[in-house]
Amino acid sequence: MTWADIRYFRPAEFDCLTLEGTGREFMQLSFVSLLDEVRHRCGFAIVVSSGYRTHEHNDTLANSAPNSSHLYGWAADVVCTNSHQRFAIVAAALSVGINRVGIGSNFVHLDSDPDKVGRLCWVY
Repeated sequence: MTWADIRYFRPAEFDCLTLEGTGREFMQLSFVSLLDEVRHRCGFAIVVSSGYRTHEHNDTLANSAPNSSHLYGWAADVVCTNSHQRFAIVAAALSVGINRVGIGSNFVHLDSDPDKVGRLCWVY
């Protein structure tokens, strides 16, 4: 699989805010492919607010875990401002095999980190 196989997203959408090119270099394409299928099933655009993160950037964020899946390219936060979209995103994510979901007031965290076992859902 390559980035050319991804229908709805471009590598730059997953770049760390502090370092250009990190989306292409560090995002796990198998995860991005799942997110691509989530977007397809939802039928509406999904905006990535946070994809890959450097350790330095991750350390500056208030609610970020020191072992965040964003550090390894297995996670993305997507913008979500209403309950209809939130439900659609979470339902599609679970249906494609994304097994970790965090729900915030204006975003949904999605990840499929293979080093983190189990299906989990949490709120921020």
